[in-house]
Amino acid sequence: MTLGRYLNSVEAANLLGVNVSTIKRWTDNGKLNCLQTPGGHRKFLMRHINEFLHDKNDKAQKITVVPYNTSEHRRINHLIQKHQVEALCPILLSSALKSDREIVNMIVTGLALAQYPVYIIFDKLIAPVLRQIGDLWEEGSLTVAEEHIASDIIRDSILIVREIITKTDKLSQKVFCFALDDDQHDIPLKMSQVLLEQKGYEVFYSGQRTPADSLEKLMAEHKPARIYLSSTYFDENWTEEQLDGKYAELDVIYQLSEKFGFEIYIGGRAFDNLKYDKKLIKRRLSTFEEVYKY
Repeated sequence: MTLGRYLNSVEAANLLGVNVSTIKRWTDNGKLNCLQTPGGHRKFLMRHINEFLHDKNDKAQKITVVPYNTSEHRRINHLIQKHQVEALCPILLSSALKSDREIVNMIVTGLALAQYPVYIIFDKLIAPVLRQIGDLWEEGSLTVAEEHIASDIIRDSILIVREIITKTDKLSQKVFCFALDDDQHDIPLKMSQVLLEQKGYEVFYSGQRTPADSLEKLMAEHKPARIYLSSTYFDENWTEEQLDGKYAELDVIYQLSEKFGFEIYIGGRAFDNLKYDKKLIKRRLSTFEEVYKY
């Protein structure tokens, strides 16, 4: 089964491990939402399936995302249903490196539909695999193009999860997510956005390579309660002038915080090396669980 935008009744039934008549009964009595075409056909978004499975552990544990075409497919389904994430890591890595977008999407989406917490999917599955991809590139086992393609496939699976997750009631607070000016890695920041939206925040996401001084107008207009700042790349060979540029950018953020009163949350490996004024930092985030819980 391809995880397209819409599922028909047969696909929804196969996914949930029931027959089509059960799907019809669930939609008729309002348990399972759907869209109906002018001809009366039921169409399901993955979000509808996830909403139905929310707080239904007995049904979520029977989710069948990967068709039972091969013994490997059966194994992947079993690992998803049992939330055996460590065993899924090498499969996700191999699939991303082989550009098998469908299996990558099925693994990540399947865990979300099986009601495995999204922040744990990010911490225990996606983040380790992305680190492995980066390590393979650094040691010369992957070309730049191969690294970019594999990372992009995983990034797309994160966007699918963003579409299907059940969000809490909207909070009144707004938050900004951005990376420092020369930081080109925004996947961790995108995962943070997904978790913050799941909590109900209204997220303004400017992503990678965002000059800090370019945000002042938006901050004045929207008055965010928090900003989430990512910096993943640090080069030990940076010159003193390059480091001064980083600190000058952080100084701009600190000044904006004092002016507009927002809290600063930071994450990314670069902050292990960058010196910063800890008094102005609300929290240093090391895991996606921390992003979600704080």
